[in-house]
Amino acid sequence: MPRIFYFFLLLIMFSTSFSSYATGIISVATKTQQTTEESEPQLPKQESFDYKDSLFRDTPRGTLAGLFEAAFEQDYDKAAKYLDLRYLPESMDAELGPEYAKQLIAIIERNIWVNLQEVDDTPSGRSNDQLPNYRDAFGRVEVKGSEITLLLQKVPNKELGSIWKISNATIAKVPLLYSELGYGPVVEWFVQHIPQGHLFKLNLWEWALLVCYLILALLVVIPITWVAKKLILRSDYQYKEDVAHLVIGPARLLIALLLVKGWMAHTTLSANVIEVVNTGVLLLIAVIWFIWSLAI
Repeated sequence: MPRIFYFFLLLIMFSTSFSSYATGIISVATKTQQTTEESEPQLPKQESFDYKDSLFRDTPRGTLAGLFEAAFEQDYDKAAKYLDLRYLPESMDAELGPEYAKQLIAIIERNIWVNLQEVDDTPSGRSNDQLPNYRDAFGRVEVKGSEITLLLQKVPNKELGSIWKISNATIAKVPLLYSELGYGPVVEWFVQHIPQGHLFKLNLWEWALLVCYLILALLVVIPITWVAKKLILRSDYQYKEDVAHLVIGPARLLIALLLVKGWMAHTTLSANVIEVVNTGVLLLIAVIWFIWSLAI
């Protein structure tokens, strides 16, 4: 069959797939926009609060924003200051606050999306959420069929009278939640052994994990494609050299990337890494390379 036929066939298949992919993105974006527009009238319009606490814990929104900023800076000693570590169960130690903060961030990153604009930014907190006036909810997670609400709580403060922190009722559940919803052993190893830092908003350990998965995938794919190349070159097929070139070139990369994507689907990762993997940019490059190789 002529090479040009393969080219147009793959081009049509790729165009259809890409069109469906783009349509899906537009559909999700439209639904998100509609949901936001529908929910906007229910949210109180607030101006930015004039924070008096140096850590912005005057309001629920300030507390969460400060916690996320400390986590992004990987300053978990600072992040622990946003947790209410009083009256914890005997099995827990307030001195481990930084570790609880790290685990809480992992739970949030993996399971929920917190829109800070929807979090109340007044010292009194939200008043229409059917919770006590000293508590606000900022997310919900499901564990073993049970829904658990993540809470903020107003606690006493000598200077300001009261400030907002992550509720000790939520902190008490962090070890259990992390064991069910946190990172798995492979990811945990990277978290513990890769130096702290960020590159394009991803942790260095996340980049290291992606690179290791790609290297491992290539180690699996390269021998297989090498054998496939040898078998193809021994055949009597008219275009065997062209096919062999595809197998050890773009097809090798394409298969490796698909393998990485499959592994990632069964790995406990943050939402940011999953977003990078699901964008399919590298897959798109591999497919374009594959089609281009057919055309030349």
